[in-house]
Amino acid sequence: MRPLPNKVTTKGAPRKDKQNILSTRCSPSLWEIVDSQEQETQSSQKKSTGTSRNSARKSNMSPTPPKPIPKNPKKPTPVKVHIPHKDQIPIWMHDFIKKVRDVPGDGYCGFRAVAVLRNLIVDNHQLIRYNLYKGLVGVENARYLRMINDDRRYKEVSDALSYGDIGNAPRDKWMTMSDMGFLLAQKFNQTVVVLSIGKSETYFPLCGPPPSIDLLMCLAYVNDNHFMALDLKDDCPIPPTSALWRRYHREDADT
Repeated sequence: MRPLPNKVTTKGAPRKDKQNILSTRCSPSLWEIVDSQEQETQSSQKKSTGTSRNSARKSNMSPTPPKPIPKNPKKPTPVKVHIPHKDQIPIWMHDFIKKVRDVPGDGYCGFRAVAVLRNLIVDNHQLIRYNLYKGLVGVENARYLRMINDDRRYKEVSDALSYGDIGNAPRDKWMTMSDMGFLLAQKFNQTVVVLSIGKSETYFPLCGPPPSIDLLMCLAYVNDNHFMALDLKDDCPIPPTSALWRRYHREDADT
C-alpha cells in the first residue's frame, strides 16, 4: 500500500509576500526628472518671494524718518584750475577756463595746440598745417587774397604752412593771427577764440553756415611767443569778432 499524498490546496492563488511585489510603473524619463526639478525650484522661489514681500511690507510699516536738511548747507568748494602764464590771459576769462593743455615750445606750438583741441596727439601738427595749406590754396583762394590784400604776406603764410624742415621752426614759420585764425575756422568749421593780454579776438568762417557755438576752439597766446590749448566752460563769454570778418565774410556766413 502507498501512503496518501500531502493535501494540496487548490482554492485561490498562493499568497505572495508584499515585499516581493514589483511595481509595474515605468522608470521616469530624463525629461520627467528635469520637469520635476524645475517645478520644485519654482515652488521654492515662490515661497522665498512671498517671504521677502512679507518682510518688505513689515519694513514699510515703520519707515526710517528722513534726516533733517541743515539750515545752512555747505557750498561745494570750487576746483582751482592751474593756469600757466596766468598774467598773459585776460582776467575776465580766468573763471571760465576749465582746463589748460600746454604743448612744447618749438615753433610749432600753435599747430600742436590745435591738434590737441582736435583730439589728436601733439605730433600731428604737420597734419594741421597741411589742412590749413589746402584751405589757403583751395576754392576760397581769392577771398583770402582779398582779405590779406598783400601778395607778399600771402606768400609768407603759404611758406609757413608748407614748411617741413627738421628742428625748431623759425619765427616766420609760426602760426600767426588773424589770417590763420580764419583758415582754422573755415577748414574745421569751428568758432576760433584767441586770448591774449594784448588783443583777444573771435574768428568765424568767412563763408558757409556759421558753426554751432558748442564747437569752440580756444587758444591762448602768451609772452608774444607761445600758444596753449584751453578748454572753456559752457556759456562762457567770448571776445569781440574780428573786424576783418565783418568786412570780408560772405552773406551766407551771417549769424
